[in-house]
Formats: sequence, C-alpha cells, structure tokens
Amino acid sequence: MTTNTGETVSIPKFYRRSQSNLARKQKKVSRKEIGSNNWRAAQNRIARLHQNIARQREYFHYKTAHKLVKQYDIIAVEKLNIRGLAKNTKLSKSIYDVGK
Repeated sequence: MTTNTGETVSIPKFYRRSQSNLARKQKKVSRKEIGSNNWRAAQNRIARLHQNIARQREYFHYKTAHKLVKQYDIIAVEKLNIRGLAKNTKLSKSIYDVGK
C-alpha cells in the first residue's frame, strides 16, 4: 500500500511465517486414522491455526484503515482482479496472504 505522499506500508506475511507450523500439523493429521477422535482433534488444531492467521490479517487491516481514516480526508481504493493475479504460480501465496 502506498499513500499519495509516497509513504508505503509493508504487509506482514502472516501465512508465510506460520507455513512451517501448518505443514507440520497437516503431516500429523495425515498419519491419523480418518474419523477417529485424534484425527478430529488434529483437524481442530489446523482450523484454529487458520483462524489465528485470518484474525491477524483482519486486525492488521483494521488498524491500517483506522490510521488512514484519521490521517486523510479522501481515500481512493483500486479494484484489482485477485483471481487473475493469483494465477501466477510464483506470486499466488503472497497475493492471497495479503487478502482478508
């Protein structure tokens, strides 16, 4: 994100930081017997990690938007074709990591 004064806000990569933790938990799930109580508990751990990542993103977006609203009178937003941008296999994780 860049403001009209040239100030840029770097996006923290929440998914990229927790990717190794997520991979380890998913590997544990794959070793469980599908439908067992241990499998359900492991699935729940993965869901909570995804929820944590989503909440971190949401909080960052809220905090940034609040700062911009207090600082500027007019805010213009550019509409992007996210699906089209995410077709690039090298950038897709980074693009989805920015989203809310």
